[in-house]
Amino acid sequence: MLEVLRDGQPFQQHSPFSRNQVFADGEGRFEVLVPAGVELTLRLFPTTSPDGRILTGELGRVVAGAAPLELRQRVVANDQSVNVIVTGPDGTPAPGIQVYARLRGQDVPGANVLTDAAGRAELKRLPAVPLLVQATPTAGGSGRDRWAKWSSGLVTPAGQDLQARLLVGRVLEGRALDPEDQPVAGALVSLMNRSGIVDGVRSDAEGRFRIVVSPEAEGPFSLSASTNTLMATLENVVPDAKPVVLSMSR
Repeated sequence: MLEVLRDGQPFQQHSPFSRNQVFADGEGRFEVLVPAGVELTLRLFPTTSPDGRILTGELGRVVAGAAPLELRQRVVANDQSVNVIVTGPDGTPAPGIQVYARLRGQDVPGANVLTDAAGRAELKRLPAVPLLVQATPTAGGSGRDRWAKWSSGLVTPAGQDLQARLLVGRVLEGRALDPEDQPVAGALVSLMNRSGIVDGVRSDAEGRFRIVVSPEAEGPFSLSASTNTLMATLENVVPDAKPVVLSMSR
């Protein structure tokens, strides 16, 4: 998938469905609608290769009527870092918090550490591409089981410090069951609102799941659960209420 930019900003394609994105076909071919007199930049969305390398590519000064273009992927060097300082709801350092980086829904290899006694964690050997940095509370006392996950939004690593303050959230829990009312293990359970996916977890061996919803996330909420063969949706779910049941069907 390619991103279309003009002067560094997303450029809307004519199709209302494509926005500023262009998809290549099975042979890697793509077509971009370029208005006369406009120069665009085409940028490949970063992807992770099977061997863990980060790949991207860019082609500038694209104009209408140009000859067929060739956009080659290149390997992004893993030579950047991010420092994350994590505090609890009361503002004190939070040790033992899992901090990690994700690229388009996948963990960045090697970018997963725990905060130290001062609540600090350094993610090293990161590529200089937009990543999502997150901090997830681990098991422990002091009500940590109600601390919500923190997310940075997209950030390009360049040795900067990120301040992450964890907040007390609202708990949404339940079970995923198949048509015979048997637990479904490993179902992907997603919590959504009008803005998109709020959080996602996998159900355990007994079909149970638990999501701590950030107080900054606004409802109404819905849940979906899916496996390769089963799915379910549930509208208007309310955190901090009784456990819900996701009855999955084929």
